[in-house]
Amino acid sequence: MLSKAVLATIFLSNVAALPVSDVIITGYIEGSSFNKFLQISALTRVPDLAQYQVEVYFNGATTAGATIPLTGGALEPCESWIISDNDESLVDFEADQEVTNNLWNGNDAIILRRIADRAIMDSFGQVGNNPGTSWSNNGIQTVDKSLCRKRTVLTGDVDPSDGFDPSLEWNQFNIDVFFTQMDNGCKCFDGSSLGPTDPPAPTFMPTMSPTVTPREVFIHEIQGSGFTSPIVGVRVRVQAIVIGDFQNGDADEERDLGGFWIQEEDVDTDSDDMTSEGCFVLDGSVGVDVKLGDKVIVTGIVQENFGNTVVEAQSIEIVSSGEDLPSYSEIELPTNLEAVEGMLVKFKQDLIITEQFNLDRFSEVGLYAGTERPYQFTQINDPSMSDFQAYLDELKSMSIIYEDGRDGSTNDVDYFDGFSPYSTATAPRMGDIIETLQGVLDYSFGAFRVRSIIDGSVSVTKTNERPELPPNVGDGLRISSFNVLNYFITFGGRGAANQVEFDRQKQKLVTALAGLNADIVGLVELENKFPAVLIDLVTALNTRLGGPVYSFVDPGREKVDVSDAISVGFIYKPSAYSVIGSPAILDDTVAATLGFSTGIFDGINSNRAALAVTFESVIGEKCITIVNNHFKSKGASGSSGENADQSDGQGAWNVRRSLAAQAVIEWLKTNPTSAVCDREMIMGDLNAYAREDPVRVLLEAGYKNVKDEMDYSYVFDGQIGTLDYILVNENMDKDVETAGVWHVNEDEADALDYTLRFGRPATFFDGTVPWRSSDHSPVLVGLKKEKDDKKAKQDKRSFRMRR
Repeated sequence: MLSKAVLATIFLSNVAALPVSDVIITGYIEGSSFNKFLQISALTRVPDLAQYQVEVYFNGATTAGATIPLTGGALEPCESWIISDNDESLVDFEADQEVTNNLWNGNDAIILRRIADRAIMDSFGQVGNNPGTSWSNNGIQTVDKSLCRKRTVLTGDVDPSDGFDPSLEWNQFNIDVFFTQMDNGCKCFDGSSLGPTDPPAPTFMPTMSPTVTPREVFIHEIQGSGFTSPIVGVRVRVQAIVIGDFQNGDADEERDLGGFWIQEEDVDTDSDDMTSEGCFVLDGSVGVDVKLGDKVIVTGIVQENFGNTVVEAQSIEIVSSGEDLPSYSEIELPTNLEAVEGMLVKFKQDLIITEQFNLDRFSEVGLYAGTERPYQFTQINDPSMSDFQAYLDELKSMSIIYEDGRDGSTNDVDYFDGFSPYSTATAPRMGDIIETLQGVLDYSFGAFRVRSIIDGSVSVTKTNERPELPPNVGDGLRISSFNVLNYFITFGGRGAANQVEFDRQKQKLVTALAGLNADIVGLVELENKFPAVLIDLVTALNTRLGGPVYSFVDPGREKVDVSDAISVGFIYKPSAYSVIGSPAILDDTVAATLGFSTGIFDGINSNRAALAVTFESVIGEKCITIVNNHFKSKGASGSSGENADQSDGQGAWNVRRSLAAQAVIEWLKTNPTSAVCDREMIMGDLNAYAREDPVRVLLEAGYKNVKDEMDYSYVFDGQIGTLDYILVNENMDKDVETAGVWHVNEDEADALDYTLRFGRPATFFDGTVPWRSSDHSPVLVGLKKEKDDKKAKQDKRSFRMRR
């Protein structure tokens, strides 16, 4: 890999000699069998990924043994694309492109090539050299490891024949440390590679000689009125006030982004509302420690860093200290944020916390400026391509990210202004608000974000109180559907990584189930290992309850679903219900007898097999046949044709989910459990929001959603919606009292769950409370109280005998 200085020399002497990388490899996983993933990230906007291909050179070969054309459309700068040969082999994760090749082993070389001119964008390993089992040096190896590209990598390795030392450009992690495609961000899950801040520059700009006389400028001249600076590459000299101290290695450990923000004094601003008066200074190795309120003179080069205008400092002089900060710009969304990029801002609106997925990984939360939390488009609207895009545009215009300003990931949330001290008891929930967000406005990874500059300037007001008890659904029998987020009794796959994590997961899940207190629970995302996984869970639950309160339904075979690691199951209270008939499974074999094609329930990218059980109440002797489902997720991996994402809000695989709904309807007509019962219930994670086709199919067949359509159970990408359902036929609907969602999970930060990955402090976890026992919240329906028909019959017989 050439150094930046060498690249600059080449650039200035012969531009054509420098191969320009549009895309590079930023993440690599190699494991045994099918555990192989590759993350590719765009350095500039890529109009069409189909212009590129991945080539694999096996065992020192000089010709490619496998060629993988990339699919998909455009990638924005720093947006990522992940290919895999098995998108569910490590975690519950959807790759962007799944391929049938067995991909690479630790001794195979990889080239990322632009097809049109055969130009090499990047390479991994050394073509023509077989290192044995693995390339390795300084403890970094390419077999059975996750590797993430270092932040300092500015372009791809365009010479695949030179020697390959993985320790020079890659950081190493265990095989179960996983990278993912984040919105507009080349981020590794371990955070040690790219982002969320200080990413490599998308295009190479040579550093001008420090002997060139700098141009004396104001910051508004640097920023200009457009989206990029009009003087990129120019050496400038600017005087301004430090408004944000985010230097590395200084006394402030809370804010480390490798530089600081400056803003013009109020008297030096211009009259153009379209030009910003602030910008970020990359201080590199200049070695001058600045502080908030310092007046400084910065000499350096103007650069564009993924849409963010910065000055790469060559020298910094402190003129004075303790100066008043420039005025805050008071703003209200939607507005033109580009005009205040790099400036002190204060929001007039209350901002709702809508997303915390990256809180403890990249120290950021998503905020929304509306009066209520945004719903998923198809939760409240019929699918529509034009309306969906308009909805997303409006959502983006009303959204902002709040970030603490620390580089990398696995950050201690205690550094996060407004969230400290952080614990399960004190943690803000989605739906809580920040009344006056203020700080410096930054732009990175395709989104504007505000960073607090002074501790105590940002605070959270709790408005979404935790419901201590499940919703009141009456005094009758209670039935629930609960996606339990990969409850695995074997480790290293989707669920817990080890015994410590599993004990934490079990404790919290048992706490939630005990509090739910349902008579029947349809469980989703159990390890497909029956009845062992149910024995384990029920044993722990009964131990907590002090007796044999719950039993489980043995589905009759070890794997309910023949092709997936997860499946569905039932637990129930024998004091309330007994099982009659025989449990039945709807898979492709059964679906074929109903006239459905294969691939709906078995194989790659299929729905999970459905499980039907007929229960009879102990008191009233009323029966109910329940079908538990887990439909195909919305990820686009492997989708095409009618199952591709139609950009109407329903995601990929909508047709396949709809076919599963149709198959369940037809299957129920055949009395699958052999127990005659005209009261039916369809439940589970349908991976479809309330107005989408799979749900519509069930509703049009006469099934009724027992809960309010607006009562959500899941949060994704800052939007609320329902993926979890209980639907009943007309005969069953007569016995429904009411229903609701116990909001214990989806509104909580995943920082509170059982995992210890990504360096998460163990102290965040509290297994004695149900909060964040899963990522879905359970749906609960209450039935009208039944008369004791058995007792009535016994009383009648006793009366006759007395006569």
